[in-house]
Amino acid sequence: MRVGIMIEGQEGLTWERWLRLVQAAEDMSYESLCRSDHLTGLWGESKRPSLETWTSLTVLAMRTRRIRFGPLVSPVTFYHPALLAKMAVALDTLSSGRMDLGLGGGWNEHEHAMFGFPLPPMKERLRRPGGGAAPQGGGGSTGGGRPPATSAPWGWASRSRWSSPTTRSTRPRTIPCPPTAGCGS
Repeated sequence: MRVGIMIEGQEGLTWERWLRLVQAAEDMSYESLCRSDHLTGLWGESKRPSLETWTSLTVLAMRTRRIRFGPLVSPVTFYHPALLAKMAVALDTLSSGRMDLGLGGGWNEHEHAMFGFPLPPMKERLRRPGGGAAPQGGGGSTGGGRPPATSAPWGWASRSRWSSPTTRSTRPRTIPCPPTAGCGS
């Protein structure tokens, strides 16, 4: 049996705690260490310490050699798809292929309003590139449409495993370039 840890990083996580947790997860042979991607505390405590997800995952990638890691999940409402893909591939490359990318549709109305992010209806969010379930609807329970790309048109590919709350796959995949980003055909 493989066991991983998931941390709500916005609920009082400091650098000191994160570094201790990262080292403990590596030393105790956990399979993975994942963390949520929120911008503020969700339970009425927006002033609690809250580490930015992607920066904290970069530190994890640099301080570990074995465990898998990633956001569980990054809301598609917080990031442009091309930027998220570039961040994920960079982190996956830095970690020699240990990063798992989890995407979600976003859900917290207060958090979106606090930072000025629009929160469209769920149906619209799930149609965005990445769709919160699988890249371009690649076989998840909310999927449909064409299968995921096996290499990106701009010349880089990731060894990441893709995960989401609704589908789990360990096949290597990349995130296709959105049609509006002008990355090629």
